[in-house]
Amino acid sequence: MDELDRALAAAQERYDEALRAEVDEKRRTEAAIAWFGQWANDVGVPVLSHLAERLLAAGHKAVVSTTLTPTDELIVEITLSFTQQNGAGQCTIDFRRGQDRSVAVFFAVNGTEGAGGRVEPPDAPTVDQVAQTYLVQALDGPKW
Repeated sequence: MDELDRALAAAQERYDEALRAEVDEKRRTEAAIAWFGQWANDVGVPVLSHLAERLLAAGHKAVVSTTLTPTDELIVEITLSFTQQNGAGQCTIDFRRGQDRSVAVFFAVNGTEGAGGRVEPPDAPTVDQVAQTYLVQALDGPKW
């Protein structure tokens, strides 16, 4: 084997490794999307729907909506939108897939937007607590 053969073999090995890494990343992403879709059905939507029902029962406007994959197979985002009926409070809370098997929360409360970070652990009590934190801030009204 001469120098050219070694260079060709090394180039092929680098190409094969890059291809394997790309396939592995796609598999991890697909698994994470599937995990989030299952989490959304099992935890996210039920918890946020319960909060929305409580807000509606108190006379406010609250809507839970979902965003689906392009094939409409899995949920990729859950949004709880809230408008206070006896004040100026408004809130939008988005739960999205984080890295691997995690959930990230983003919010807009009374005109202030931000990233709430990871929901850890992504169980029903934690999701409820995170969402209630932003809802309470909305009910406190804008801070001008």
